[in-house]
Amino acid sequence: MGLLVVKGGTSITQIEQQLFHLLIGTSMWNYPLWFLVAFFVCKCVFDWVMQIAQGEKHGECILVIAAVMCFVAGLYLASIRKEYGFFYPFRADVGITMVPFILIGYYSRRYFKRMEEMPVLKLLMFASVLLIVNVFSFHYNTLVSVNSSDYGNPILFLIGAVSGSYYVIAFCLITCRIRVFEKILSWFGRNSLMIMCSHAIALMFIAKVLLLVNRFVGISFALLDFIKFVCCVLVMVILCLQMCYVKKIQWVVKILGN
Repeated sequence: MGLLVVKGGTSITQIEQQLFHLLIGTSMWNYPLWFLVAFFVCKCVFDWVMQIAQGEKHGECILVIAAVMCFVAGLYLASIRKEYGFFYPFRADVGITMVPFILIGYYSRRYFKRMEEMPVLKLLMFASVLLIVNVFSFHYNTLVSVNSSDYGNPILFLIGAVSGSYYVIAFCLITCRIRVFEKILSWFGRNSLMIMCSHAIALMFIAKVLLLVNRFVGISFALLDFIKFVCCVLVMVILCLQMCYVKKIQWVVKILGN
């Protein structure tokens, strides 16, 4: 409520409207949270499709057809959204469009173990090919913004998203063979939700402070972006460590209480 007042929504009607938009996921003060509500829709649709296909003779065909239909339906809903300029509740169009990606991830699990067992050189070559494919699809596609339901060329978007995801997995498998990097990546993975929910706020604050300082210093924009990135990472590390400390205290209090 206080946040809405600070934003200027001081009347009861304005506050009620803002609360309504927050509840249905069409307006979020912490903007990166759009991904979580879209994922919620995506997971609900995917689980429903899996339940229908389970036990059927042609279950896998049903899943593939449903995933393609979801992708096409999501693109159609996105075209309507862009034409009339609004957001669907819980970013439903984005969630539906992402269903094929969950299906790809679902069937890809069987290959992850093989990737883990690949020799480093072979895995490095595999990652390089994926990176080339990803760069190619990015270069020849138009501007892509999933949050705004802009996918450019849908085929290039699909190829780029899948190749990019596999590249990140392959890159992590390579770096995780070095013990230090494995621990760092694992720690960030465990705290990914905290980072996702707070990095935009921290980055916005850091950017405003640096812009103010830059009036007197005159740093180049490239160096300014690098400083923003480093400061944001440091803030995220501090916040995550603080959250871990709070969890430990809660765990100790719970044990002592029992």
